[in-house]
Amino acid sequence: MAEKKVTKLLVVGPKDKGNFAKVLRFHLSSKKNPLELARGQMLTVGKEITETEAKQLLNNSTWEIKEVSN
Repeated sequence: MAEKKVTKLLVVGPKDKGNFAKVLRFHLSSKKNPLELARGQMLTVGKEITETEAKQLLNNSTWEIKEVSN
């Protein structure tokens, strides 16, 4: 069975409820400057980030990032 492609990601926020960080700085492999992610931000795979970067965000240990449908 083929692997399902991620099309959009929602930035939920820090996993630790005691973490009051407002921004997650994510270093993109394709750009020099990091992408600053905030709660509620929506990312489109193929536009703002690559599929590889999307997988890295989904596996992030400190912030919750969810796959959402279109």
